[in-house]
Amino acid sequence: MNSFSNYAVILDRDKTINEDPGYINDSAKVKLMPQATEGLRLLNAFSIPLFVATNQSGVSRGLIQPAELAAVNRRIAELLAEGGAHVAGFYVCPHADSDNCQCRKPRSGLIDQIRSEHSLD
Repeated sequence: MNSFSNYAVILDRDKTINEDPGYINDSAKVKLMPQATEGLRLLNAFSIPLFVATNQSGVSRGLIQPAELAAVNRRIAELLAEGGAHVAGFYVCPHADSDNCQCRKPRSGLIDQIRSEHSLD
């Protein structure tokens, strides 16, 4: 297989990788989207690093605790791994729209962070 080491795929989390029942704060409730594992596994086969960039305003709203968010992300990674897929990292914006931060998508802060930390084109 070819290696695309200077490239990566950056995906949203909710409704892309996992179902989105609303501010999910219980890792036991994590369910993957149909075909998500297969799609990520195919990208993994080409040695393309996969990252997740996700807005999680439930943290700043007090609906999700940081430890709960970390547990949900770990569970997503575990479920993907069970199907043979791997994500290189989860990058999270915990802010609300009104915080006017640079990391909240569609702004590029999370993407810039991933690119910088992993020397990506």
